[in-house]
Amino acid sequence: MNYKTIVYIALLPALLFGCQKTHEEKPSQNAGLIKGDGGAVINGAPWSADAIASLSRKDSNRVGIGLRVENEYGIVLNILSFSDIPLTEGKNVLIKNFAGFDSIPDVTFGFIEADLILKSYFLVEEDTLSYISLDSYDETTREISGQFSVKMSHFQAPTAAYPDTLYIRNGWYATTISY
Repeated sequence: MNYKTIVYIALLPALLFGCQKTHEEKPSQNAGLIKGDGGAVINGAPWSADAIASLSRKDSNRVGIGLRVENEYGIVLNILSFSDIPLTEGKNVLIKNFAGFDSIPDVTFGFIEADLILKSYFLVEEDTLSYISLDSYDETTREISGQFSVKMSHFQAPTAAYPDTLYIRNGWYATTISY
């Protein structure tokens, strides 16, 4: 091969792909995320949130379910996250799980500002009413729905801005699992 051939081969990708649009929109931070609906009563006040779900990276028979509230700019203000929920219909008892063991359903809640967690909450172990249920799951459409009830407490210094304990009752979610 001569020098000109090598230069043309090296420049070929730039010539072929350089004619595409020079400005492409960046994918949204939540690209591909399917939002559903959910809500609960937290400490006696109604709370509604977007419900999202995704398959576990480690086990495709388990799902993570999140209920989150965003401001008008799409910044998350608070989120209730359930992890390692089996993809089988039924009720799952939640236990305190600080270590994040695989295959143990657990839950966390956080008040957030920008990228800072202002207050985080974990399950109160002695509450026998804490659960999440998967009431329906359609394997074809990936639609899921269910209910939950949780009592949570924080492990940080008390602040007047946030309650010490969260009583999350009459919770529900309905969404589609994102892949």
